[in-house]
Amino acid sequence: MGRDLIAVRYISAAAAARIGGDLYDVVAVQGTTRLIVADVQGKGLAAVQTAAVVLAAFRASAYDAADLVTIAGHIERSLGQQAPEGKFVTAIMAELPAEGTEMRLLNCGHPAPVLVSGGQAGLAEPIQADLPLGLGDFAVNDRKEYTVPFGLGDSVLFYTDGISEARDRSGAFYQPVRQGARALLSGPDPDTALDLLYADVLGHVGGHLHDDSAALLVIRQQA
Repeated sequence: MGRDLIAVRYISAAAAARIGGDLYDVVAVQGTTRLIVADVQGKGLAAVQTAAVVLAAFRASAYDAADLVTIAGHIERSLGQQAPEGKFVTAIMAELPAEGTEMRLLNCGHPAPVLVSGGQAGLAEPIQADLPLGLGDFAVNDRKEYTVPFGLGDSVLFYTDGISEARDRSGAFYQPVRQGARALLSGPDPDTALDLLYADVLGHVGGHLHDDSAALLVIRQQA
């Protein structure tokens, strides 16, 4: 049986930048951890309002919903009823049972998380590409969860595109798997790993992020 060590970071762009809609939340549900990391399309007050709708809907459903697809449906209905018209949200949700060696994921148009296992880092990509929350009416297929291995000593990084779309002076995007793996392999302390990750991102962009970003790191250790 494992225990999950969790650290989060939210870093906004310069003080003069417009307010964004990156968000995250974590809840404990009967021996299982459920979480969301998401990014609202657009900036400003409408994005903030939409982020609040997503967080409220996640918290209202995460404790009792049978699965992540049900939670996504609840969030989508709330967006249709309460969010400013036309807003959509990319999101990754995860369910990490304390017992077992897998985690369940639901990716709604969001950057795939980085999974570190056995000293190797790779993207935990979905089986099918699901649309962002708020665009479900346009989907051809139902949303589908997928599972990936997650055992003792493994870690997983969830993040928003403020990290994966951070550019250097030549315009090259930051690569969380290739460049960020050094930080994620640094040891068992998630806070230290995220500090190193953000230092690496800031070094890549020359010291200044042009977009808000959120990152959530989970490391599984022996209970």
